[in-house]
Amino acid sequence: MLQGKQRTIYAYICISIVLCFGVVFILNKAQKNWNWGLSNLSDNTISKMERYINNNPNDLEAMHELVLQYMNREANYTKADKLLCTILNLAPDDKLAIRRRATVMSEQFQFDKAIVLLEELYEMNKDNPTTLYFISRIYLLSNQEKALEYAQKALEVEERLKEDGSEENHITFYDQWVSTVENFEDNLKKDPIGTALTIMEQIPDKSISLKIGELALSENANINDDKVTELLEKMGLIYTSLGINDKAAKMYWQIININPEGGKAYLLLADRAFALNNLEIIDVINKKIELQENLVH
Repeated sequence: MLQGKQRTIYAYICISIVLCFGVVFILNKAQKNWNWGLSNLSDNTISKMERYINNNPNDLEAMHELVLQYMNREANYTKADKLLCTILNLAPDDKLAIRRRATVMSEQFQFDKAIVLLEELYEMNKDNPTTLYFISRIYLLSNQEKALEYAQKALEVEERLKEDGSEENHITFYDQWVSTVENFEDNLKKDPIGTALTIMEQIPDKSISLKIGELALSENANINDDKVTELLEKMGLIYTSLGINDKAAKMYWQIININPEGGKAYLLLADRAFALNNLEIIDVINKKIELQENLVH
C-alpha cells in the first residue's frame, strides 16, 4: 500500500482533478453494470461461511452461496472453481454448478473449456435456451457461423416453449440476438466502436465484452471518435472489477492521450496506480495535472 508522502500525493491529485476539471466521479453505474458490490457480505462473514462449509461439507446450498460471493464480490475465480469442483464431486448432475463453472471458465478467458461444459449442460436439458445463448456469445468471438447456429437454436427453443404454454417467454430478446449475430461482421466494419458498445450493453460477460472491445479498437481507424473514450473507460472499469489493474491503467492512459483535458481519466488512473502501488504513475499524473492547470490559468 502507498503510505506517507505517497498518500499525500495521491490525495493531492484527487483534489487537483476536482478543482481543475470540476469532476464528479461516482462508480455506482460501474457497480450496476459489472456486478461490483453485488454482495452485502463482509470479509468476516465470508470467512464464517468458509468455516461453516468446512464443518458441513455436504451443504450444497451453502456452497453455492459461497461460490456466488467468490465470483461476484471478489472475482476470485480460482476459489470459485475449486468449490464448484467439490460440488460436482458430490453431485455430478448439478446443472447450476456446471453452468457456474462454465461462467468461471469464460471469465478467465478459457472459452474452449466453457463450451465443453455448456455442451454437456445442453445434452442434459435441451429445453433451456439460456445455455444455447451462452454458447452463441462465446462463439461470436471466433466463429460467427456457429454463433448464429446457436442463437437460432435458442430462439427455436423459446418459441417451442411458448407453444407448449410457457407463461414466460423472451422471444423478442432472442430474436434481437439472432439479428445482432447475423449483422455482427458488417456492423463491425461500418462502426466498430459503436457495435462493441451496443453488444457490451446486451451481454453480461466481462471477458467477452473485453475481447469484443479489443477487436473493435483494432478495427477502428478514427482514434478521435468520442465513442473511443467511452469504450476505453468501459473496458478499464471491467478490468478493474476483475482486478487486472495494469490493463485498466493502460485503458485510462489511452483516454488521457486522446483527451488530456478530461479529468475523469486522471482520477481513474490515479486510483489504479494506487492499487498497483506505482508511485511513478502518480508522479507522471501529477506533472500532467500541473501542465493542464498552467494551460487553464
